[in-house]
Amino acid sequence: MLFGAIQALQIITFEPLLLQCNLWLLAGIALFYLLESGERTNALRRILRVGVVGWMFGLVLAAVQILPTLELIPRAVRGAGFDFDTISSWSMHPIDLVNVVVPHLFGDPYTLDRADYWGESFHRGREGYLVSFFLGAVALLLSILSFLSPRRNLQRTLLGLTLLSLFMAAGEFNPFYRGLSEHVPGISLGRYPSKYFLAGALALAVMVSLGLEVLLIHEARGSRARRGVLAVAFSGLICAALGLGMHAYFQSRPHNLEAWIESMADPKRAAAKNFPVVASQLNQSLRASGIFLGLSSFLVLVSRFWEHPRMSPVLLVSVLAGELIPANLRVVPLMSDRDVEFVPEVITYLTRRGPNEIYRIVQLDSPLQTFSGIWAPNRSWAWRIHFTRMSGQPMYGIMSGLQYAVFYSVDNLNTRDSDELYGRAFRLQGADGLNFLGRLNSRVLLTTSEIPYPGVRVMAVLPTNTDRKLKVYWLEQMSPRAYFVSGVESVHSHKEALERLSQPDFPADRMVILENSGVDTKPGDEGAGNARVLSYQDRRVLCEVDAQKPGYLVLLDSFYPGWQAYVDGKEAQILRANYAFRAVEVPAGKHRVEFSYRPLFFYAGLALSCMGLLFGIVSIFWSGGPNGFKAVLIYLKSRHKKLKAKNGLLA
Repeated sequence: MLFGAIQALQIITFEPLLLQCNLWLLAGIALFYLLESGERTNALRRILRVGVVGWMFGLVLAAVQILPTLELIPRAVRGAGFDFDTISSWSMHPIDLVNVVVPHLFGDPYTLDRADYWGESFHRGREGYLVSFFLGAVALLLSILSFLSPRRNLQRTLLGLTLLSLFMAAGEFNPFYRGLSEHVPGISLGRYPSKYFLAGALALAVMVSLGLEVLLIHEARGSRARRGVLAVAFSGLICAALGLGMHAYFQSRPHNLEAWIESMADPKRAAAKNFPVVASQLNQSLRASGIFLGLSSFLVLVSRFWEHPRMSPVLLVSVLAGELIPANLRVVPLMSDRDVEFVPEVITYLTRRGPNEIYRIVQLDSPLQTFSGIWAPNRSWAWRIHFTRMSGQPMYGIMSGLQYAVFYSVDNLNTRDSDELYGRAFRLQGADGLNFLGRLNSRVLLTTSEIPYPGVRVMAVLPTNTDRKLKVYWLEQMSPRAYFVSGVESVHSHKEALERLSQPDFPADRMVILENSGVDTKPGDEGAGNARVLSYQDRRVLCEVDAQKPGYLVLLDSFYPGWQAYVDGKEAQILRANYAFRAVEVPAGKHRVEFSYRPLFFYAGLALSCMGLLFGIVSIFWSGGPNGFKAVLIYLKSRHKKLKAKNGLLA
């Protein structure tokens, strides 16, 4: 049950690569159990039983997430998987292996223009997805000591997990990765292979504990074990001396290190780099690694002379903490809650003085813009987050109170329809692009640039704490959230619907685009009717329609399974309208149309998860253990019999 519950939590997070890492760890544990078991056949049966039952229990527990996800995947950008270029981005470059021992190998990535960072040429022009692979020289030394452990099966299992994680983390630098991504299910759904290294890091952490165990028991294991420990200690001292020697050399000749870094850095970004600072940081990292490696090797060397054998491992753990804690604190950007959890002025303005209607917003600036040309109070990454929110960008989460028509999702978490609308909106130029945004119910446009086209006017100019101001534009021509049309344009494909919606001559105020509806195309009349929204909630929208003739109520909300429509209380069919939105056929006269969200897949998943949870609770309490529910029932029956017998004697 515990195994199934852990799997359910992992499935609910739905991170494909980390789910694979989790499966590897479980397979490693199962392999270790099998190798340690004296009865391999019985052990294999138990592994299969626990695996199958546990996974079934985990799938049932996670059904509340799985079923809606299965409904979403065919409609999501990620549903078709990624191409190899996207899958393999942010792979672990071979030089990142040096970062395992040397902290801050590439410098500080948390600056706006990355002036103190030089690793772009190894990570496709950006910082590494895993900003640091650093485990430390002390951890590496103890991991090597684990090879002297008598726990051969555990050590080999952990080593296999580590090598597998490195093999997969290499991504595009692994000649077999392309074939694996094309033929192994699940790999193409995830991105950033460097995340595979997390499984190896966990395996190495366990190997560190084995290395500490070796120091506790090597004296009792004879001369061969002692010689192995001494060999590791002397090797560590030699490597530490080499590292400190390199530090001393570059300390006296810093220009040599600067020149080497400059030759390895991306030449397109060389002008913005502060190479003296980068070289100084790298040289300090070499010194720190050399000192900690030398100190830990010395402690291992003298461990045999300690009166108390536990003293050396305790000191080594202290040295390990001294190496890891300061180095890892430096790779965390200095941000506080105030950098993120604040109400930007644009939200305050739109809430108090914005349009008195239901509308959407479009941020026209690229969320991936460079910040090298922006004046800012400082160059920290925290300020970048601050600027992004001040300028109304939804990149770090849609801000409270705002509804965006289209936006860029760096993690491809949007639907295909949304992604296509975003791409089409920014491919159209000038007035055509503004007209298209208006058809998406976009009233407000945000940008730090000028919009030199008619049909927009500036509502406000707001500060961003930089030399750039955020301009809030009002788009004059906008389709309301709900409106009535009497005309229909019938198309035969989804692509054709988008093309027609994008054309400037499409009369969106009189006609609606319907796909494969079986309805013939007919022109619409102006003033054929009107509609207004009476109530707008997340799961319920109520509209009132006054139609002079039969037609369609168009609601510019996403067409998605789970929504049901009712015209005057009678269920009506929801049609896919204007490529990505909804429409309901309405007869002439006054009517009320209600849209209600009742996601069948979610409720089915919730029911399964509740049944699974109830089954787990009953199974735990019904177990035959000393504290199980079954034992409690047996105890109560025995007490009842004793009381009954006692009452009989008294009578």
